[in-house]
Amino acid sequence: MFCMRFRSASAVMMAVAIATGCATTGNSSAFRPEPGTTVEVTKQLDFPHGSTRLYIQGGMPVRYRDVDRFVPHCAFKLDRKRDGQPLADSVMPGTFTIGKTRHSLRVSDAGTREPVRVASSSDGATPVLLQLAEAADATPTIFLYDTIIAVHSEEQPQVADLTCSYDGGSFGDHLSPAEISDALGELVRFY
Repeated sequence: MFCMRFRSASAVMMAVAIATGCATTGNSSAFRPEPGTTVEVTKQLDFPHGSTRLYIQGGMPVRYRDVDRFVPHCAFKLDRKRDGQPLADSVMPGTFTIGKTRHSLRVSDAGTREPVRVASSSDGATPVLLQLAEAADATPTIFLYDTIIAVHSEEQPQVADLTCSYDGGSFGDHLSPAEISDALGELVRFY
């Protein structure tokens, strides 16, 4: 039984690595802002109570349950690891310095949401399999193409990153600058 599951998991791993490897490498149109450039938040953005993520889609803040995963969307993420500071409840207007940008592909079973994570480096190198979870039989698969942009502001140290994603299916690709701009609208601008 164990050998059969291992073989099944290995087959899933190989299929995902091959399918996503072709889909995610070498995308010259994927958004890759230069480290040290800035991003500006133009309006106060309030986090849902107790949440560490603030989602934006179509230029508007949205609740997680209202995000259409097939349409580009972004999320500011708070870092909870600040020494005893209360959790921020909003991102205030201001500028953030961009750090490293990386791209990843999260492949998960819609029923269990246990991911098979395939990631590529910021220079678009060949994907590397990081985690494998056995998929259930008749459940649809989710392919989330993530662009993770590390951001920093001395005034707002809890804001850790801005992640933009969508479910592009097995032949999708990472978001372009225009797609990310459409998701953020006038709320967030890159310079």
